[in-house]
Amino acid sequence: RDQVAHLAERMQDGSDKERAQGTAHALSQRLLPLNSLYPVCEEYGLHLAALRVLAAAAPYQQYPRKVEEQLEALLRGALAEGWLAACAALRELRATFSSPPAAEAYVFCTDLVCSLLEKDRLDARRAGPGGARAQEAVEALTGDVEPPVPFHRLWQAYAEPHARGPRMAALWDEGVDAKLHLLGAVHYLIQQWLRSPEGRASLRAHRHSVCGAVDAYAVDLGRMDRAEAEPLREAYRALREELNRPAY
Repeated sequence: RDQVAHLAERMQDGSDKERAQGTAHALSQRLLPLNSLYPVCEEYGLHLAALRVLAAAAPYQQYPRKVEEQLEALLRGALAEGWLAACAALRELRATFSSPPAAEAYVFCTDLVCSLLEKDRLDARRAGPGGARAQEAVEALTGDVEPPVPFHRLWQAYAEPHARGPRMAALWDEGVDAKLHLLGAVHYLIQQWLRSPEGRASLRAHRHSVCGAVDAYAVDLGRMDRAEAEPLREAYRALREELNRPAY
């Protein structure tokens, strides 16, 4: 504990951050009690190190609220610095918690991650033309991290009514602007899923729900009295034709 505290005190100007986080991870691997190590990470804002400590409890999923608090603090802090900083934080998160599967599912909470990224991109679009593109969050999650987040997990987080979490559900209900933005993001997600050789097997497993959603989205867009709705509706129609091909 003293070792982590000493390094954390030297982080006030941003120095030794990687060393401090690495030390916290090493100490957690020595099975120091969480109630001894975690408070130090929390006190000094070592969010990634705190998540590493909490990941030790992943098989038991004992601290979901603490995981959510640290993950949200890390991402909000990065988003406050700008989109590039957020993408860098996302890459580090994904690299750190992509395995084992228990740690990935426990720490990399797709509902929280997707909702924060999409809310930031939605706010940037609302700020004015050229502020952001609808697909940027999906681009980051599928093409800018290693390993990429599987398409079927993103589909569940974005579009499966019975699978998506409360944060993404709330974002869908935020209004017409939010719905149009998310429909653009989902269109890009399905498009990339269709064109990914690695993703086609999982797409076949979800084809029924994807086709149903595409049809429903086209109908919803036809009812919207917004200039950007009609081009997106046509894009969904083209996507439906692509899904009708025998290969899918």
